[in-house]
Amino acid sequence: MKAQLTIEGLEGHNLEVHAPALLQGPKLTLDGVPAPRGKGRNVYSLQRTDGQPVTVRLRPSLLYDLPSVEVNGTRHQVAEPLEWYQYLLGVFPLVLVLGGLIGIILALALFLINIRVWRADIPSVAKVLIVLTLSLGVPILYYLASFLLVLATQGS
Repeated sequence: MKAQLTIEGLEGHNLEVHAPALLQGPKLTLDGVPAPRGKGRNVYSLQRTDGQPVTVRLRPSLLYDLPSVEVNGTRHQVAEPLEWYQYLLGVFPLVLVLGGLIGIILALALFLINIRVWRADIPSVAKVLIVLTLSLGVPILYYLASFLLVLATQGS
């Protein structure tokens, strides 16, 4: 998941902010290659076309969403915040927590997938259908499979 970042003085360049991956933090790319690192964690040093330095700091999100961005100390919004109902549908798979360790792992994976779906560049109707299918269908299938497994083991 990535978003375009527009900075004054870097208009001719493709600057993108990437959301964190599973074992990797957020990153910034300039024209498709990693941006030059600055001093500190998640800090990048760029130069505008007029030679002025630009410091970009990525502030990671708690939910593996797109990070917030500070350019020379000024906060920039790279993506609209998710709506309350999007978070509600995203956390619904947490009902799988009752299913033990496998349920917890599956619930967290579904939550992260749902956030990525909400940020995807697809029609809104498709987003809602995908998230509803994942949020409702996977827990139902999980509990149905667990129930059938218990029935199968009791019969033998």
